[in-house]
Amino acid sequence: SGAAGVLGIVRTRYQLKEIAIEYCLNVIDQSEKKPIKPFDEELLQACLYEAVATLDQLCQLDESLVPRLVSTIRKLFSRMGGAFTAQKARLLTVIFLFFLRHGEAFVHNLDPACSALFGTCVSSHFTSPSVSFDIVQLCRENAAKLCESTNAFTKYFPNLLKIFAWSPRTYLFDFAEILPCMITPDTALEVLHSLFDLPCLSAALEADNRTSQSRIFNR
Repeated sequence: SGAAGVLGIVRTRYQLKEIAIEYCLNVIDQSEKKPIKPFDEELLQACLYEAVATLDQLCQLDESLVPRLVSTIRKLFSRMGGAFTAQKARLLTVIFLFFLRHGEAFVHNLDPACSALFGTCVSSHFTSPSVSFDIVQLCRENAAKLCESTNAFTKYFPNLLKIFAWSPRTYLFDFAEILPCMITPDTALEVLHSLFDLPCLSAALEADNRTSQSRIFNR
């Protein structure tokens, strides 16, 4: 009876895993339909975020799932295009994380996703609390892997420093951990100058934000 009980638990876990995978794949498949209202678009991006994050967690528990799921994640990334709202930027964060964590299980060029995330998205949405939080956590928790597999820190550190310049009190200790990853023999001098310029960068970003808000208000 003990063996039967163990088999029952294993079977139940397998069934739950398969149900979770099919549900997430269903959500991703249905996302191809264009939302009618702006609220529907926000809800869709939130659902996609959770679906990809769930698939990522399942793949961490069972790497054999990666070949089965990677084509779906690649297709979702290819459908994102080049215009990123804050919600799409957060979705791109978990898609990139999936590629980063499981890239060894398949051949995948990280450069397009890395450029879109650390280049376009961070530059456009460093003022978004949710986007900046996701980016900083991604960098802190995966620093070694990012250094090994990408040029995110050495190429895009000016954009990452915008997050710190905008929210210095929020991310002071986080950037103290991340900063060494930005420094190489080729980038050391530029990083040093960027750090000296941080107060000026903070003031410039604040002035630019006020100007943008004033233009929107006066329309």
